Amino acid sequence: MQIPGFDKHIYKERHKIENLFQRLKRCRRISTRYEKTHLAFKAMVSLASIMLYIKG
Repeated sequence: MQIPGFDKHIYKERHKIENLFQRLKRCRRISTRYEKTHLAFKAMVSLASIMLYIKG
């Protein structure tokens, strides 16, 4: 029996995104936001994302 309004595909994609944010928050530099400018913070998030991608 399926719950009304529950889309398994959407939930699966949402779970992936939530896991990505959790993995990014493990990076201390991002979670404490050492970078003061928006541009520097965005660059650090990009670098952390690349590092996570390379690690697998």
